[in-house]
Amino acid sequence: MKKLLFILLLFTYAQTASAQCQFLTDGEALEKKGKYQDAIRKYILAVKDCSKDAVTAMNKINALMDRIEKAERTAKQETEKTKKALAESEKQKAKNQKLVDAFYFAYDRFALAVKEIEVPVDEEDESNETVKVKRFGFINKEGDAIIDYKYDNLTPFNEETGFANAILNGIAYNVDTFGNQTEYNLKQLKLNKKGLVIIPHYIFNIKSLEELDLSNNQIDSIPNQIEELRQLRKLVLNNNKLLRLPIQIGKLKNLQILNLGSPDLGNKNELTELPVQIGELTNLQVLDLYWNQLKILPPQIGELKSLRELNLGLNSLISLPPQIGELKNLQVLDLKRNDLKTIPFQIGELINLKKLDLGWNELKILPPQIGKLTNLQKLIVGGNNNLDWEQTIQTLSGMSQKILFTPLSAITDKKEYKDGILWVYVDNDNLFKVLDKAQPAQMEEFINSKELYLEQMQLKELPAQISKFKNLQLLNLGNNQLTQLPSEIADLINLENLDLYLNRFTELPSVILKLKKLQKLVLHGNRLQFLSSQIGELKSLRELSLGFNELRALPPQIGELKDLEYLSLTKTELRFLPSEIKELKKLRWLNISHTLFSKDKINEILTILPQLEVLDLGDMGFTTLPDAVFNLKNLKTLYLGINYDIDEDEQNPNNFSEEEKEKIRKLLPNCKIEFD
Repeated sequence: MKKLLFILLLFTYAQTASAQCQFLTDGEALEKKGKYQDAIRKYILAVKDCSKDAVTAMNKINALMDRIEKAERTAKQETEKTKKALAESEKQKAKNQKLVDAFYFAYDRFALAVKEIEVPVDEEDESNETVKVKRFGFINKEGDAIIDYKYDNLTPFNEETGFANAILNGIAYNVDTFGNQTEYNLKQLKLNKKGLVIIPHYIFNIKSLEELDLSNNQIDSIPNQIEELRQLRKLVLNNNKLLRLPIQIGKLKNLQILNLGSPDLGNKNELTELPVQIGELTNLQVLDLYWNQLKILPPQIGELKSLRELNLGLNSLISLPPQIGELKNLQVLDLKRNDLKTIPFQIGELINLKKLDLGWNELKILPPQIGKLTNLQKLIVGGNNNLDWEQTIQTLSGMSQKILFTPLSAITDKKEYKDGILWVYVDNDNLFKVLDKAQPAQMEEFINSKELYLEQMQLKELPAQISKFKNLQLLNLGNNQLTQLPSEIADLINLENLDLYLNRFTELPSVILKLKKLQKLVLHGNRLQFLSSQIGELKSLRELSLGFNELRALPPQIGELKDLEYLSLTKTELRFLPSEIKELKKLRWLNISHTLFSKDKINEILTILPQLEVLDLGDMGFTTLPDAVFNLKNLKTLYLGINYDIDEDEQNPNNFSEEEKEKIRKLLPNCKIEFD
């Protein structure tokens, strides 16, 4: 277009009298100087007045126009690139500022920082060898060090006291905001989850230490210098890589708590034996050795007269020393998941024992002396596959406590145990055998209990004895292999909560329809393809979970559940809901995450359920929300994140841009929104 305009100028430009082609020469000179517009005017005159050079001049005009257009494009691209770079710079600046704002700056100036620096391996060594170590200091908001990186350990400033606690060369200091140091007696030091492979040597110079936490590191040995910490009362080394204990451990005469277990996944201690010097810790009250590789205990374990808790679970013990009976103050003894075939009769001397865990060993009988444990409140014997239950019941029958047998799945550390009652946890699949063998007096309170958990029992059918639990309000049969329920379920006339998750039901068991007080029904994770139209008979139902089934349709009778407040349909094959769903006037919570509903169908559903307060639309692959969501005036919580119960390769996460997220927040100002 520009070329055409310039060519038209040929017919309007004033005619000159010159017959010579000086215009061409002048144009070339101007072009070399970069005066392109002036050069083009000269070339136009050449075309007009120098016929023999007209073609040459015309070509120069075209070439120069191409050059100008290319320069304009390049300039435009550079401008766009500059704008984009500026935008990215502003975005990064905002991100950096957001990060800085997230830090804690005491007095608006001091933030704790760490830096790796090189220090000499040995200052007297002339080899000049160095090693990288972490040193701590304080920085300001610009990243400048305002208290230098020199400390072995450092805590943030406490604005109440005005000090930060620091350790330098094994000496503890209070540091003020000017960097002044005042020595003090450090009593507690926490260095858990620091990636330590050794215990820092400066620690052994802190003679005042009373509590030392080195848990969740990668420490494989305890140096002999541990004996220097004579004031230590608590030593925590769980989840490391310890292979042995030094004999110097016995020098810690004030130690009350010694934790060498591995309760969590991750690093694991692998102690195979204890030094005999362990018996010198006469003030020890808690000894945790959970999940090591101990095969035997030294007889000196009996010298720990003050011991109240001893955790030896998940080891490889094949026997216990008789001296175990000398621990008169012991209240908790955990021996689960070992290789014990017998228990010494001296166990009966632990007169203060309240909890005894013998589960998952190879026991066939229990020593009769267990009957002497008159303070026992919790006894776990399940998991011993060859245990003689008749003998077990007989052994326990002579105890003064009231005996209550209950399934393993009901174990909880939150349970409150009453004096004079012994809760005995047996294998879930043997519970009903125990019911038949035990005396009614031993089972009375248990049978009258209101809650019964029979999860993960690998049950293929539920025994008819379930009818004995007349007062049950909650029955959890989750994670079994049930395909049907016995008719005796109908005898549980007080049942309000029935959990059948992760079983193999292909249809709703008809006996459930007789449970007229049922308020919560969980059928999550079964094999349902349809739901019986009789579901409408459960008039008291408030919660219904049908997720992770193969449901393709719901019956119209779903609308008869007038009291329903919660409905979960996550990961089903549903594409629509019956119009009768509008009758669920009390429905407050709807979960349709990871379903096949289109946005149009969701709009239809939400339009007839305006009262919803909680809505789950997670894992739907949305980039924008269905419009009807914004019309839910009562909406308090909106879930839009991934459903982590679904295999990763099946997940269909929502993908909202930051702009769209901001729009959603703006349109739902009173709603809690979870995007992750």
